[in-house]
Amino acid sequence: MSRRAAIQALCKAHGIDVLFIESICDREDVIMQNIREVKLSSPDYVGWDADAAVADFMARIRFYEKGYETLSVDEMDAEISFVKLINVNEQVIVNRVRGYLQSRIVALLMNLNIGHANIYLSRHGESQLNLEGRIGGDSLLSPRGERYMRALPELIAQAQAYTPYGHADDDRERSRGADGDADADADADAVREPESLTVWTSTLRRTRQTASLLPYPKIAWRELDELSVGACDGMTYAEIEQRFPAEFAERDNDKYNYRYHGPGGESYADLVRRLEPVIMELERHRHDPNKAILIIGHQAVLRCIYGYLLSFSHDELPYIPIPLHMVMRITPKAYGCVETRFRVDIPAVNTYRARKAPNLALPTSGGG
Repeated sequence: MSRRAAIQALCKAHGIDVLFIESICDREDVIMQNIREVKLSSPDYVGWDADAAVADFMARIRFYEKGYETLSVDEMDAEISFVKLINVNEQVIVNRVRGYLQSRIVALLMNLNIGHANIYLSRHGESQLNLEGRIGGDSLLSPRGERYMRALPELIAQAQAYTPYGHADDDRERSRGADGDADADADADAVREPESLTVWTSTLRRTRQTASLLPYPKIAWRELDELSVGACDGMTYAEIEQRFPAEFAERDNDKYNYRYHGPGGESYADLVRRLEPVIMELERHRHDPNKAILIIGHQAVLRCIYGYLLSFSHDELPYIPIPLHMVMRITPKAYGCVETRFRVDIPAVNTYRARKAPNLALPTSGGG
């Protein structure tokens, strides 16, 4: 208690608000599950016998218990803000939470789980506007996009059943920024019973059409609609550069914060905020490893979700490659996410724009 009081006093002297977060678990089954799934894979226990590692970690817990002081009733009456999580959110105690940021932290903590439910991500099939190089819009699929739509049910079935080397724990952990993909062969051994699946799409036609043949419950989220490009809707990048050269260069200089001008125009920063309810719901669903989510979405939207799951920075996020006609299976683990990619041999246009070198001399806007 005295240490927390000292931290509180020091931060207050520098004008810093403090929110203490405490997680307590007294359920032996949850503790043992956590040790076996999380602690045994930590660097501390590389090469250890599993039973010996469990015994060692339990000894650590008993040692820390001797000197640990939980948040007390006295502190509840003091000027201290805290969140106390008991038995993985079976009970949540909140004290003196103030302001927007602290309230959002509490909301996130109340939805967090320690399960490992799979999350599947796929862009919609190639659209008619993709073929024309135009952004935005609400077009239907191209003929190749329709082929992907027809192939998707089997591709998802393969993704659900696939475990490399015949063991679920052998999935290759994806290294951020690596050029190679952890691709899965179509003839991989199906050693796992497929989990139940719910499909989330946007409200736009190309995602709903892509999901139309999937035999699973479907939910259309407006929050999953593609980043709104405002006055640039339906234009090619060449047309945008010609008509709005200053805005085009500004976006290349700061793609995360640039907001498309015109009614409803958004930035990636706006999109991240819009996706907060989706992220909260994804976290809430993680508690049951047998209930997976498939999101059929758009390039910018999936960049944000993928970036959140694999911890990309704001600067990196707008440049994450999310190709068409591919499914990514992401499994949350203790120290990151395991990702496996599944492809079909159906060509599609490349919609990726690489990062440009910063242009410090922005041109004057032309045209209307």
